[in-house]
Amino acid sequence: MSTVSAANKPENLQGIDDLITTIAEHQAYLRKTREIDRVRYDRVEQELGLIFKDELQKLIFKGLKGTGKKREYIEKIVERKNDPYSVVEEVLNIYLVRKS
Repeated sequence: MSTVSAANKPENLQGIDDLITTIAEHQAYLRKTREIDRVRYDRVEQELGLIFKDELQKLIFKGLKGTGKKREYIEKIVERKNDPYSVVEEVLNIYLVRKS
């Protein structure tokens, strides 16, 4: 395996051809073994999870806005009268669990 070096000047570039070849070989391997499908699946799953987290956070904070509850939760955690997991569980039960 060679190293890649770029010492501030284009004429000092070293190992770029080897790097390009190695990347192309790895891409070919991923396609041949269909591992690329798993990589894509995992990437989409991770992205979807991040979007859900972001949207859920927006929804919860929107629901707490103007109630003083967000500040109250934070203060209780800071004062060690509560913990983040309990707060999240309480808030999720209020906003997401439908009561019959």
